[in-house]
Amino acid sequence: MQLLTSRTNLSQMPITSLPNDYSVMNHSFGQDRKLTREPMSFYSQENEINSSQISATLVQSDYSALNRRLEEKKGLMEETSPFYFRGELLAGDFNFSTQRFSLREENDKVFIENYSKAFFPKIEIVLRKENNKTILEEFNLRPLDNSVQSEVFYTRMFLLISKFHKCSLSFVGVDAPPLNFNFPDLPVASEKQALFSAKLYRKLRFLEKNFNTKFNLPKEISAQETAQIEILFRAVTEGEFFNPTGSSITVFNYKIGEEDLQNISIAQRREFSFEFDEDLLVLGRFFPIGKMRFKLEKASIANPRVLRNHVEEDVLPTLRLNVFDHQVHHYFEKYSNSERLLKNRRRLEQFKNALRKEEPDFLVNLLDEPLAEINDKSAIEIVEGLLQYYDFPDRFSILEPSLKKNQWRVPIALTYPKYEPIWLADAFVDVRTGKVEMKNSFDELLKKGKKKAKEVFSIA
Repeated sequence: MQLLTSRTNLSQMPITSLPNDYSVMNHSFGQDRKLTREPMSFYSQENEINSSQISATLVQSDYSALNRRLEEKKGLMEETSPFYFRGELLAGDFNFSTQRFSLREENDKVFIENYSKAFFPKIEIVLRKENNKTILEEFNLRPLDNSVQSEVFYTRMFLLISKFHKCSLSFVGVDAPPLNFNFPDLPVASEKQALFSAKLYRKLRFLEKNFNTKFNLPKEISAQETAQIEILFRAVTEGEFFNPTGSSITVFNYKIGEEDLQNISIAQRREFSFEFDEDLLVLGRFFPIGKMRFKLEKASIANPRVLRNHVEEDVLPTLRLNVFDHQVHHYFEKYSNSERLLKNRRRLEQFKNALRKEEPDFLVNLLDEPLAEINDKSAIEIVEGLLQYYDFPDRFSILEPSLKKNQWRVPIALTYPKYEPIWLADAFVDVRTGKVEMKNSFDELLKKGKKKAKEVFSIA
């Protein structure tokens, strides 16, 4: 049996030769996130469209002071010959390891680049000399290769420079002032993408160490694959958890049970459970995770009519289920064992402590954050789904949500033509998990709403 959310594009699934009876739990969550591995750049307000360049400033020393020192070092070297030096990049208070750099001049341009080693990002800087001033034309970063470690190093450097809005390049063994660069704020979308990448690659790095393997990252990591990574990471480190999903999932090779055939004229709202005992496929590798159980607590068959002319034990190629609360409960028997779970959590803490020697806490703490984030649209869909599950009439409506810390405040109101909406209650949807909290139960809210409707609109 295989599951996918309705938001998952089948073309995004890994194409792999599998045995005919192979099945695995595949589903996305919250906001589907697809990641394209491209170098990220800093932008200025004037140059947000061109992602290959940045517009920033060179401060404290114009290039001339450095140029005089370099001329003394270069001696009689030709203008186009590169000058090699050891340099250190500093972002805020964080020093990156010393790297070998080259500097060369061509006409009015100065090109500086490093010779990356040990997963260090590739740095390419282009300066332009103009009217006795030196202008920063490009400051490009890119990962060294397609390894997870390279992406961890790369996102570290990128996000540190973004956080402090500046960096400097110091010359080791050269009596010259550093080159200091100031950068404007990143656009919000670019910062979110960088943080999402940092979370994903740190989780992948932990999985590499835990399973003693290495991933070769593809150019594009699909939303389906990011979901698989999150499930594997949480299976190993939690054993049992709820994960937000879409409003529906598709089940493949669904075996019809007695309960499915009890009343096929209506969509029965009930609990669905599935069990698997297979390896989990993540980025082209199979991981032996043992027996898995998945439960949908508030769901229904989307179209019960597809069960007509079928009997118990028949197998449907596909069956779509509505998931009213967007929640899937995961239980991994192998990793829920208390002894194994304690061991894996210790491994995770050891991994975090090792990272803290190399990067600030705000990056290490990304390991504690889920890849899923519930946006305002998803929050509305979750609350609307619950109103439908509890048989609320149409006059119960959702007003515009607002973000309060880590929760979406979703107002529930009575609406009727020619009347202003009458607020009844607030539902709070967790941004990370999609779980809903309310002061009163849905049954109490329904009674309150019906009473208010009778008072105000004169309807029962």
